[in-house]
Amino acid sequence: MRILFFLHKIGPYHHARFTELAKNCELIAVEILPDSKEYDWQNIDTGVNYQRVQMKTNAHGQELKGSALLHEIRNLIDWYRPQAIITMGWSNRTYMAALYLAKKEKIPVFSMSDSTYNDVKRYPIMESIKSYIATSFDGFVTAGRRSENYLLKLGVSPEIIFKPFDVVDNSHFQVEGKRMLSFDYDSPYLLCISRYIPKKNLFTLIEAFHHYITLHPEEKTVLYIVGSGPLESALKARISKYTHHQIRLHPFVQYDELPSLYHHARGLILASTSDQWGLVVNEAMAAGLPVMVSNRCGCVDDLVIDGENGWVFEPSLEGIVTTLEKFFAQSPEKLREMGMKGQKIIQAYDLKDYKIAVLSMIDNARKATRKWSRFQKLIVFLRIFLS
Repeated sequence: MRILFFLHKIGPYHHARFTELAKNCELIAVEILPDSKEYDWQNIDTGVNYQRVQMKTNAHGQELKGSALLHEIRNLIDWYRPQAIITMGWSNRTYMAALYLAKKEKIPVFSMSDSTYNDVKRYPIMESIKSYIATSFDGFVTAGRRSENYLLKLGVSPEIIFKPFDVVDNSHFQVEGKRMLSFDYDSPYLLCISRYIPKKNLFTLIEAFHHYITLHPEEKTVLYIVGSGPLESALKARISKYTHHQIRLHPFVQYDELPSLYHHARGLILASTSDQWGLVVNEAMAAGLPVMVSNRCGCVDDLVIDGENGWVFEPSLEGIVTTLEKFFAQSPEKLREMGMKGQKIIQAYDLKDYKIAVLSMIDNARKATRKWSRFQKLIVFLRIFLS
């Protein structure tokens, strides 16, 4: 079976999933924004595992639109003759063009989805339009309960929803791997691995950790906030006001150096005010760490059992401080026990589980032909031509 899989750009998480999926199919991964700088990933060498294709973009590195976009995707379909088409979500024009042409050619078309209802403010008219788009697909692989419930709310049939989507290569994080030369692994530290953007709630996290350290000056654990992004200068300015030096920014860490960072940490904290899932939670659990995760992160309903493998908290100053109190009250033995519990939970969210979900979704679509109304077709067509 030949699959065309459209996504923004291949990163290490996609590469791990694609390599596993390609064991059972011929996979062509189509990068629609190959020059994207959203993440500081190193270029991925796909090797012989699967094929990579990069789409043309406009002069500003953005997606094509309208007839030019349809022409590019038509050429891909004519050249590769896929038996299935998959999109990494359904918000981009290119994904809509792939959906439109797949329907026209009677090729089963699917999507990955980890959006949840509470990600952003929702408006009834927009949700109605999204419903027509979502119900055009022949199947979804979705992240967990929250994302599944959102699809159901949009009118997607439960029979065409499969899980899981948001997985990592657990085995990669179960061994220490490559160390960074300049990092102090021996002193106690907590991790927050995150892009430096507003929804990650880093200023509140910094203030909460500072508050905890002020109350407990005997605690010498350092909070490392690892990543990159537009808020870096503002975060440095905030941290520079504190004299205890126990909150530190650390540059973006590449995939092969992440396991060692997790293996020597005491735990992970993710304080987002909005997060569709939170893959760093998967990584930390695979590495055997207890996790502290905001209740706004989509993964908490599926991955975090409060008080057993970590804690779920309200991402406010008070909520974070209370959770830090709980974390630091535990003995090292108890934290290790919680980490081991997390490792057992995350076993159900591995690459093979993702592969089974994708292949089951495609196989399921062969059993029934889904109708596509003229209004659905019009909505998708307009999305291809409009900004």
